[in-house]
Amino acid sequence: MGNQPRLNTRRSQWEVIDRCLSLLLRLMHGTASGSELREIVADKAEAFGDGELSAGALDKRFEEDRSRLRSFFGCDITYDRSDDSYTLLTVERPLLDLNDDALRGVAFLNSVFRSDSTPMAKEVQALLDQLLIVLPRSRWRDVERERGLLELNLSARDKDIIDPIVWQKVQEAIRQHQQLEFEYTSPAQPEGQPEVLHIVEPRRYLFDAVGGHYYLEACHVETRGPAGRKLWATAILDRFRMGRIGNPRLLPTRFVPDGRRYKTWELVYALTPQVARGGVTKHFENSVEVWRDDGSVEVHVESTNLFFDLRQLLHYGANCRVIGGDEAAQEMRRLIEALHTHYHPT
Repeated sequence: MGNQPRLNTRRSQWEVIDRCLSLLLRLMHGTASGSELREIVADKAEAFGDGELSAGALDKRFEEDRSRLRSFFGCDITYDRSDDSYTLLTVERPLLDLNDDALRGVAFLNSVFRSDSTPMAKEVQALLDQLLIVLPRSRWRDVERERGLLELNLSARDKDIIDPIVWQKVQEAIRQHQQLEFEYTSPAQPEGQPEVLHIVEPRRYLFDAVGGHYYLEACHVETRGPAGRKLWATAILDRFRMGRIGNPRLLPTRFVPDGRRYKTWELVYALTPQVARGGVTKHFENSVEVWRDDGSVEVHVESTNLFFDLRQLLHYGANCRVIGGDEAAQEMRRLIEALHTHYHPT
């Protein structure tokens, strides 16, 4: 029996710590109402067997916990009387620290997603803001100092304005595995003609760092346009520039992610020894290299999109030649002939 008071004291101390940490975790999620925070205190009282607290006892315990958050953790919490809300500004006693490598990662993200024009900038900045709240203040200066060591521009470098609704619907469709319907304006489409309507199964969206465009990669299901209606019997992946997508709408039809076997095209290209001797850049997943005695190399690829893949090879200039895959070779030949007419018009 002599140990009972000590056990009760320990239990009481743990109850206080648990309650304060729960309040702090909620405030780290964002501004919270007074009723939300008091509900946490009330729930913890019942969980620890204290029963239902009276309104007065609940208010007193909540105010005591606010005081503990200030004294234990150095929390700076503001109160807005107009809507009875509390906001956590800083935590003087850090809850987290990062090693130098992780800190450089934070600085990199802070640099890349600083611009509002970068997609996901709002979400990444929210992540960084929460990290900074719980980091030691001295590390804030380290983040700023590391900024600029390596930067990556993810902002689009054209006049495309991607509607926030497009971002929202594309992300929802990918996350929920739902078909997406939208209108699309293609540069190959004659001016004045109505946009082509596409129904697709979205796979992912990605950034083309070379062209500076954001694309939705998706599997064709149905297309409607001036040429009529087309149902795609073969699963073909295509890329749609996000800035040319309009009026997106989620359809109720769901699909199994990666449940299709997409059509592929054989693509074999050869790189000259001058390029190959520096090592071969892996532009494509699952590519296979076959080295020749003269130092050149053949690269074998299963392409899911010849349009983009062949144009990616053009940056090699005369140091690259498509030598395999009938459709790939024919398409590259047409592309080169079209370029030739620009420089040698008849």
